[in-house]
Amino acid sequence: MIDDVRHYNSLNEFIGTSADGLEYQMRFTRNPDLIAQYKLLRKALYPSDPRFKGFRYFTQIGAEEYEDPDHQMLILYNGNRCYGGACLRISTPQRPIVLDLENDILPEKEKYFFSLKERFPGMQLDQYAYAEFNRIVLHPGLRTGEATRRMFHAVLERCIDYRVRYLFGIGDRVRIRLYRQIYTNAGMECKIRSDVDIPLRQEYEGMKMQLLCGDMKRFHAVESDPDATSLLQPLNNFELAD
Repeated sequence: MIDDVRHYNSLNEFIGTSADGLEYQMRFTRNPDLIAQYKLLRKALYPSDPRFKGFRYFTQIGAEEYEDPDHQMLILYNGNRCYGGACLRISTPQRPIVLDLENDILPEKEKYFFSLKERFPGMQLDQYAYAEFNRIVLHPGLRTGEATRRMFHAVLERCIDYRVRYLFGIGDRVRIRLYRQIYTNAGMECKIRSDVDIPLRQEYEGMKMQLLCGDMKRFHAVESDPDATSLLQPLNNFELAD
C-alpha cells in the first residue's frame, strides 16, 4: 500500500503543505462549491498556461460540467478556494460506464466508437473494474512535483480500496512518461501501450497522444490468494464527501 499519503484528518481529508508554505486539503467530493471553483481554475488557466495545450477542448457535450454522478472529483483546496483537482471514473461489471478517453479516441475504420473492452479482450474488462484518471489541474503555486505525486497516490489508494484492477489514461509523450514514472515508483505495473495508435484530432491541437495502462493485481495478490481473485468482486458503493 501507499503509506506516505495517509496523513488524513478526521474527515478523511489529506493535509498537505507546499514548498512555499501553502497549506491545502485534498479529498474526493461532490461539493458543488468546490467543483465550481475547480472549473473556474481550469478555465482561467486555459488562455495563458501552455501546459493545457491539447487539453482545452473536449468532444463530448457537458465534458466540463462535471455533473455526471460517475465523476469522482478529487479537489485540492484551502477553505473555499480551490488549488487543483482531477476526475476519476470507475467502470465495474455491475455498473459499466463509458470512460472519457473512449469518447476522445477516434474509432478504427468500420467502427462506430472506441471500446477498451473490444480493443483489449485479454484483459477481461467485463469481469474486472477499470478506471480513468483525467482532467488534472494544479495552481502554479503547487507545481513542485509533490502535490502531483500525492494526487496520483490518492487515486491509486482509492482504486485499491475499491478493488479496481486496471487504470487507464491518455496524454502527450511528456505527461504519459511522468505518469508512468509516478505509478511505477508507487509499485503499480504500468505500461505505455505503443501498440495503440491514437489518431490526431482537432481538439488535441497537434499533440500526439499515447495510452497508459496500469495493472493493480500485485496489490491484491497474497499468499492465500496469489491470483488476486478478490479483484473479481469490485466494490460499487463509492463514498464521496459533501
